[in-house]
Amino acid sequence: MTSFTEKIKATFKGSERKKLPWLIPLLIAVCVLLFFVNLAVGASKVSLSDLSTAVNDKTSAAYSILVYLRLPRLIACILVGAALSVAGLLLQSLLNNSLASPGIIGINSGAGLAVVLCAIATSSLVWRTVGTFIGAFLTAMLIYAISKKSGASRNRLILVGVAVSRLFGALIDTIILLTPSLLIDKATFQLGTLVNSNYDVLIIAAPFIVLGLVISLLISRNMSLLGYGDEVATSMGLNVKRFRLICIFAVALLSAGAVAIAGLLSFLGLIVPHIVRKIIGTADYLRLVITTAIFGADLTLLCDLLARVIAIPYELPVGIIMALLGVPFFLYLIIGKEKGGRLA
Repeated sequence: MTSFTEKIKATFKGSERKKLPWLIPLLIAVCVLLFFVNLAVGASKVSLSDLSTAVNDKTSAAYSILVYLRLPRLIACILVGAALSVAGLLLQSLLNNSLASPGIIGINSGAGLAVVLCAIATSSLVWRTVGTFIGAFLTAMLIYAISKKSGASRNRLILVGVAVSRLFGALIDTIILLTPSLLIDKATFQLGTLVNSNYDVLIIAAPFIVLGLVISLLISRNMSLLGYGDEVATSMGLNVKRFRLICIFAVALLSAGAVAIAGLLSFLGLIVPHIVRKIIGTADYLRLVITTAIFGADLTLLCDLLARVIAIPYELPVGIIMALLGVPFFLYLIIGKEKGGRLA
């Protein structure tokens, strides 16, 4: 057993990349820079130079725009970017599938279907968000059960997820069409947007995301073991069933919070974990989770900035920008797998 344990530890050590101690501070600095750039840019001519005026005069238009429109939107960018990126990282480790992400395998769509159903029954943001969590959790359990029960290959599992996502998408379309009074903008909800971000939504959804991130950090020590199979993980002292359930719970929290704020954003949870793993490896999962969360926030801030400036005075849903980045990346990963290439 000792030699086996040493072999596992040696494998972890071999997967280590450069520590790059400057990486996290750099990503935080980029996040701060993008935050203030986003705060100063928009269709309305309100810049950071107006901030002092806004602070001194809370009745001014500048104050209203900066504090009630742009600030909650930027907080939403950071929360949603971190949530979907870390959810993607957890799913890829949980399913041992480098193509998994909440948007691709249908978890976001399951959460979205729950949002629509709850919107019919109640106008309460609290119950809508709770319903979103339940939808995300049940969908994650369904996908995981399919992957375990059928012994599906990695690529087949992705196809199952895509099919589930399309089914839920069709149900969402049907419900919205049959319920004209439903206060959900179909186009922006399905593409994903941060336009409607406000403090009321953030106050309800943020605790889900924060709790999901905290759980992700707490379980990060054992994430590496999942890649070696259940028997190896059990021999290393991990309660695999309970651990997987905790992972699914964290993914559901993160996905539910993100969908409640931004709708059905795709590809973020696919792109960011891959890029981060390529940079720092997988030996230190705690650092991997932290870096993934910050990188995801940075990328979302950048995409939202592009969505607002590309067609001024008009604005694109941020989901379009993410799709333009994500689809080529997804195809690259598929082609890499077909050629037998190894993905980090």
